Amino acid sequence: MALVRSSIIVQSKSTPHIVRHAILLSAKHHNEYCWQKQRIGQREIVGPSSGGYHFIDSTDRPYPPLRFRADDEIIKPIREKEKGDWKNLTIEEKKLLYRYSFRRTQAELLGWNVYWKMYFAYTLIWISIGLGVVGLLKHFSYPPQVPTLSDEWKHAAMRKILVLEKPLPEGAATLYDFKNDRWKD
Repeated sequence: MALVRSSIIVQSKSTPHIVRHAILLSAKHHNEYCWQKQRIGQREIVGPSSGGYHFIDSTDRPYPPLRFRADDEIIKPIREKEKGDWKNLTIEEKKLLYRYSFRRTQAELLGWNVYWKMYFAYTLIWISIGLGVVGLLKHFSYPPQVPTLSDEWKHAAMRKILVLEKPLPEGAATLYDFKNDRWKD
C-alpha cells in the first residue's frame, strides 16, 4: 500500500522511518489518511469532540462524543421508539438505551474503584519484596550486631552508672533497689 502525497511515494521499506512519519503526520488532515472511521467502527457520533472521536467515561467529560456500543438488532427498534414519546418506553428499555450509550453510570464512576483489591495486593507484594531484601541484606551483607546494643550490655551499663552514683543522697540511684536488682516501686 502506498500513499501519494506531494509526489512522494511513502512505502514501508524504501523510505526511512522518520521521513515516512513526517509525511504521514502532515497528511493527517486529508481524507486519504483518516483513521477516525476505522477507530470508531459502527458507533454513532452524537456530539462534538475535542481532538478526535473516542469514548472516555469520566466525570469531567460526562457526555462523550460517540456512543459506547454500536447499534444492533436488539437496540434498533428501541431507538426508533426513542424518537417518539418517552412515556411509551419501559424502565428496562430506558436502561438498555443508557447502557448502549454509556459504559458506566455516574454512581459507578464516583463509587469505589473495582481494582482496589488488586492495588492493595500489589502494595503488599512490593512491601514484602522490600522487607525480604532488607532481611537478606541484614543476614548476608551486614556485619553482626555490636554487643553494646544488646539488652544485657545496657542493663550492665545502667547498673554500673547506678553503683557509681550510690553514695550520692539524690538522683537515680536512690530509686534503685540494689539487693533485688530492680527499680523500687
